[in-house]
Amino acid sequence: MIYTLLKQLFRWAFKVYFRKINIQWAEPMAKNRPTVFVANHPSALMDGLLIAGLVDQELHFMSRGESFDKPFKRWLFAQFHMHPIYRQEFTPQLTHLNPQQMGAFQQMLIQGNNLLIFPEGLSKTELRLRKVKSGAARVVLGAMAATDYELDVQLIPIGLNYSDPHRFRSEVSICFGKPISLDNYVALNQVQPRKAVQALTSEIAAAIGALTVEVEEKQLDELVLSLDQLCEQELRRPTSRERRQEVARAVNYFSRFRPDVLCRLRPLIHDYRKRLKGFQLDDHRLLQLAASSGTRLLSLLPALPLFLYSYLNSWPTLKLSRWLAQRLTRRPDFYGSLLLAFGVLCTVLFLGVQLGLVYWLTASSAATLLYALSLPLACWLGLRYYSDFRMLWQWGQLCLGPTASWRQLAGLLEEREHLLRELRQCWQLYHHWRQEQGERR
Repeated sequence: MIYTLLKQLFRWAFKVYFRKINIQWAEPMAKNRPTVFVANHPSALMDGLLIAGLVDQELHFMSRGESFDKPFKRWLFAQFHMHPIYRQEFTPQLTHLNPQQMGAFQQMLIQGNNLLIFPEGLSKTELRLRKVKSGAARVVLGAMAATDYELDVQLIPIGLNYSDPHRFRSEVSICFGKPISLDNYVALNQVQPRKAVQALTSEIAAAIGALTVEVEEKQLDELVLSLDQLCEQELRRPTSRERRQEVARAVNYFSRFRPDVLCRLRPLIHDYRKRLKGFQLDDHRLLQLAASSGTRLLSLLPALPLFLYSYLNSWPTLKLSRWLAQRLTRRPDFYGSLLLAFGVLCTVLFLGVQLGLVYWLTASSAATLLYALSLPLACWLGLRYYSDFRMLWQWGQLCLGPTASWRQLAGLLEEREHLLRELRQCWQLYHHWRQEQGERR
């Protein structure tokens, strides 16, 4: 009951939190078979919430055991279908319970349940897949062996790719890959189970890696993200993930074979981003602002009262959820998921308070009902005009500020164009290398 209710709440919350959710299926998924989803883990709780909220199946989760340290937590997590696995680096005194827990996961599959496993075993907001552990492979092959290989398990890899999981109104791409064929591992598991687990773990890692963006060196993450924004208009790929993958491959190439090019580009990009930040802009918003005319932006003013009505109704939720997330976040990769979770909690809390206050002020059930019905429309309008009114605010600041601001903005656009000319030359080098590699093959 609690699981179903939260699933619907978070489905609504995702549409508010993310500006765009791009879901890709490699092929239709059979929904009448026990399924194990295996995914990368860049954003802590957000990853599990997203997958559980977007797939139709009811999921059980393999979760980090150190979170189950209090009776209330154990009860609460059980309502969310979360089950502990203990890690040597955090709870070495409890790792002896893991064989029992693995057996429980295998029984869940045998009984027809569906599992979500993050085989990296930990969450880090990075552009790479960390070492994949063998838990998922052991659960799948163990459940099949326990039923004399009559259990028809479906193993589906997932790639989660965020533009920025900790920023409100960002984007996310969720890629469901082709089910991993388990036929090749049945015979091997009967004679060499350890080798079968290792082989399947390697295939899981390769399948997830193909659906995510891989940057070889951690210090290059920020560079890839910056270039991804800069090249959005230049590299028109079917999805943002494919564009970022192409950028990452190019950066990996220059890091290996032409580090001199990166040494020349990095300070230029760093200075450009620093100046953007000084204007409280990103690359996409800079282009929007440069292309905006005062007439078009001023045409938004008739919608301003509706936007203010929406903002005033959502202001307590926005402020309190951000304050709670900032105060309670110890790890950066948890910030986005906590912001989302507190947003849902605060929305439910303030909705009751607001409805009660309107009824107390008006003593009218009809007025309270009308107010309640206006809130979804106000929310939609607020999200619809959120970006536009931010643009209007920044445009107004430039108009009312010193004329030097416009000149600095023009200089920033010239700097951007200079960067793009440099990048086009780099792309030519990269694609020439790709062609040479293709000819050698």
